[in-house]
Amino acid sequence: MLAPSDSAHLDKVAPRTARDWSFDAGAFVIAAALGAVILSVTGDVTANPMTSGQVLTDAAFGVLCCLSLWWRRRWPFGVALVCVLLGAFSTSGTVAGCARSGSGGPIPGR
Repeated sequence: MLAPSDSAHLDKVAPRTARDWSFDAGAFVIAAALGAVILSVTGDVTANPMTSGQVLTDAAFGVLCCLSLWWRRRWPFGVALVCVLLGAFSTSGTVAGCARSGSGGPIPGR
């Protein structure tokens, strides 16, 4: 059984290191860039082109998915859930969802 002071300590999140910030920034930039490329490719398909409303909605969901990557260390399940739900409607948000699922946070023992 944990003492009250121990349980209060478990709720705290360790501050981000420079390595964490650089990884999060890199994941954000890569997800945003690849999401923009995917959106431009899928938006230009001549067989079934997207309307401007669909492109705007897709881009907005992609931006929300990319921004959610900044909170993936604090709320990993919530960010994964948001990315999966928005990625179902957004081709540009799928890259952020993949980045989220591929980077689980700190490595145990380090």
